[in-house]
Amino acid sequence: MNIFGVGVDLVKSSRIKKILLSSYSERFLHKVLHPKEITELKDKGDIDQQTHYLASRWCFKEACVKASGRTDLIFPQMYFEKELTGKPIPVFIGFNKDVLEKELQIKATHASISHEDDTSIAFVIMSK
Repeated sequence: MNIFGVGVDLVKSSRIKKILLSSYSERFLHKVLHPKEITELKDKGDIDQQTHYLASRWCFKEACVKASGRTDLIFPQMYFEKELTGKPIPVFIGFNKDVLEKELQIKATHASISHEDDTSIAFVIMSK
């Protein structure tokens, strides 16, 4: 398979924490997260765990936009499942799935997500 695109994104957790503590946090969550992710976020024990969760998902979605070159991807229509080993498996639905699979002919998407102190990062590779 040929590499179509590579994307990386980095975010400070403090920026995400401010959003979670804001009056518009619910609106933000619904604009960015898939319903399954909203449930998972709310199941997290405390604000720091929620912050890391949201930061990693934000980075993943931004890295997908960069790897695909498509700024019209819809954030709630992409998320990742985790294998038992913890490996993230990207999932695309609706418009995003159509664009990536049919229009761009993407055959595989690989992702890596990490946190350290006040920083989260995601790296995405899309291949044909």
